[in-house]
Amino acid sequence: MKKPERIGPYTLQSPLGDSARGNVWLARAGAGKVALKLARADDAPGRERLLRECDLAIMFDHPNIVRIHECGAAKGVTWIAMGYVAGPHGTLTLANFRQLLLAMVHVHANGIIHADIRYANLLLDEFGDLRLAGFGAARRRGEDMAAASGTPQMMSPEQLRGQAIDTRADIFAACVVLYQVLTGKRPFEGSAFEVMQQISHDSQPAPSAVAPSLGTSFDDIVRRGLARNKDDRFGSAFEFLSAFDAACRRGVRISA
Repeated sequence: MKKPERIGPYTLQSPLGDSARGNVWLARAGAGKVALKLARADDAPGRERLLRECDLAIMFDHPNIVRIHECGAAKGVTWIAMGYVAGPHGTLTLANFRQLLLAMVHVHANGIIHADIRYANLLLDEFGDLRLAGFGAARRRGEDMAAASGTPQMMSPEQLRGQAIDTRADIFAACVVLYQVLTGKRPFEGSAFEVMQQISHDSQPAPSAVAPSLGTSFDDIVRRGLARNKDDRFGSAFEFLSAFDAACRRGVRISA
């Protein structure tokens, strides 16, 4: 049997995922589990992204954000050790969506734009609570940096066009999540070009039109969150959270 590979103080157990931003492994240090994201020495762009992610996200200390413990390098491998969360699994709920908004409030208050809010970065722990992960595309607010690539169905119009973005791109992506939580369907589908056409030319049905049992409590906040012009969206995640809480107080009926 092959001896498990060690990276610094961590022993690799099993792969958790593989992406352009580096391999992710379940690893152990003593009795504790971590998610270890790796970039090999011959992957200079991956290493730079990893170091950038650590620099931007290691400051976060919030119950709905995956915690970065440390970063380092050993045996020609750069790594980030993060809190291990078993998800993504299960179906996101309205309570989970509120947790996403709380995480966004914290991220934005620290001057960071996540820039890659998508389902693979919304993890559920063993208690069913949401943890926001995936800060590899994040950037500081006001940083002169064109929008990174992402999942077309989750990207704001300005992000799809490759323009500079601000926190309102995160608000748009979060509203895509809310739409699916409410209706079971995404507001946009297809390739980047097809999604751009839908956003630019089509009016998406209100949640109440897709799922009449909802009532109309959430229609206005979804319309604002998915506005084509970022100036018409919520100005902050906190404003979005306040409107969401008000809609929940008005009541919602979701059919089984």
